[in-house]
Parts: sequence; structure tokens; C-alpha cells
Amino acid sequence: MDRDEVAIIMGLAPEDVRIIPTACGGGFGGKLDQTVQPLVAIAAWKLNRPVRCTFNRLESMAATTKRHPSRITARYGCADDGKLQAYEFNGDFNTGAYISWGLTVKDRVPIHATGPYFVPNVSAKSRAFFTNEPPAGAFRGFGVPQAAIAHDALMDMMAEKTCIDPLEFPSYQCHSQRTGDSNRTKAR
Repeated sequence: MDRDEVAIIMGLAPEDVRIIPTACGGGFGGKLDQTVQPLVAIAAWKLNRPVRCTFNRLESMAATTKRHPSRITARYGCADDGKLQAYEFNGDFNTGAYISWGLTVKDRVPIHATGPYFVPNVSAKSRAFFTNEPPAGAFRGFGVPQAAIAHDALMDMMAEKTCIDPLEFPSYQCHSQRTGDSNRTKAR
């Protein structure tokens, strides 16, 4: 993607642009946006030689997009025995002044909103919107960590209300799904 975008900026055919990324692990989202690639391309063009740019950790944090600020409202329903019954999730994701990967982020959130658990009744909605704030982008999990904070906080609250140990509550969900436990009682 970097090659194709730099080619457009430079007015070149994609095959006339050569970008050699470093082998530094997964993309984690933070490497999806353009940062200095066009500037490095101009330097290589002007100098007529290969050019390299390497960020240290501080430079990377300052120059690349970060996680989307979000406002989330959510509620869970579970039976008296703790079995999950329903989940309602609404999330607004601030993509800042540019779109970046905001639409991808907001599209992934509803898919992962319930965490690793089966919930028979789910309504999960999310929106991305522009603001005059710093751009946000894909960053380690594409919106899932924001949803996980809401999800995990609600799981703890349900554990407390059902008098199930908070450390046992999540594993109970997996166990009840494996055993096919269908003991349904009135949802809270």
C-alpha cells in the first residue's frame, strides 16, 4: 500500500517505486498510515540514491496515529445463574481530522463487542466521525480494546450482582457453552 500511495504522490507507476520495509514484526495497525514515506521518496528522487528513515520509539509515538478516542454505552443481561442472555453496545469513535482507518475500526468493533463469549441476543452498533482533533488510526486491535474495557467492566459488575467470583465468571461462560447447560432463569 505504501508503494502504491507514494507512486500516486510522485506521479510514477507503482513498479517504478521500491520500498523495502524493515522486518520488525506485525503491522498492528500503526504502520498503515502514511507518515514520512512521501518525504523519503522525494529525498531519494532528489539525491538519486536509496534513502532510509528510522524512527526511535518516541518519534514513532509522536509521528504516527494512535487509538481512536471513544464514547461507549453498553449493558449486559444475564440469568440469575450468570449465563449471558443479551448485550447492547453503542460506540462512537472519534477519527479526528482525517478518515485514516476509522471506518475499518468502527466496522470491527461490533464483531468483537461481546469478547470471546456467545451471547444469544446482541445489538451492537458503532459510528466513526470527523472532528477537529488529531487524526486517529488503526492501532493494535482496531477498536477492540475500547470495546473490551466496557465488556470486561460489565462482566465484573454481573459477577458481583450474581455473587459469582469475578475470576470464575468468564470461565463459567465457556464451561456452560461446552456442557450445553440450558438452565435459563429470569434475566437481570
